[in-house]
Amino acid sequence: PSVYHLNEGHTAMAILGVAAQYLTEHPETAGLSAAIEKIRPQVVGTKHTILPAAGLFIGKQQLEEILGDYLAEHKIGLDDFFNLGRSHDDPNIFSTTSLLLRSASRSSAVSLSHAIFEKRAHPHSRLVPITNGINRTRWSLPALAATSLSALSDEELWQLHTAQRRELLAAVKKQTGVAMNEEALTIVWAKRIAAYKRLDVLVGNLDRLAE
Repeated sequence: PSVYHLNEGHTAMAILGVAAQYLTEHPETAGLSAAIEKIRPQVVGTKHTILPAAGLFIGKQQLEEILGDYLAEHKIGLDDFFNLGRSHDDPNIFSTTSLLLRSASRSSAVSLSHAIFEKRAHPHSRLVPITNGINRTRWSLPALAATSLSALSDEELWQLHTAQRRELLAAVKKQTGVAMNEEALTIVWAKRIAAYKRLDVLVGNLDRLAE
């Protein structure tokens, strides 16, 4: 690949693989830092959240147990690699998110709001704000793909919503045998369960939800 787009800290170990490959192909390179500078134009990253759970946090001894043989095989010093991922919050911890942000030529947030909050939490942040988008022809109803929401009355929009809800609940009943109440508010979580995605926010305050 000419560019590796790494999605959050849990993908950042790919940087080590690319750097190790470069060192193997260019044995004259003066260590890991020089290799990182050479591969940096090939690495871009996206950070999704100011919460820490999107990355891995590893102590130095554990890092050596996991990667010591690999680092030695490629003549990469443990200290050199550890320093590349040293956490801003705890100098004794290796952070894969720190590894990503220090190694990438540029990194993006997932919205302008996210980039602003990152800057507040981490004044050193250089995340570029890029707001995620959708392809309307793939994600919209056929009835909406050719028009704008503003062209529909509230009643027309609610009729579309009601028809979609009934279709969904019919599919649920067909697959599971469970008949759900068409008039009840039904919240569906359509992502993998991960703490940093904050599933609990939806039901963390039931009184507010009821309002």
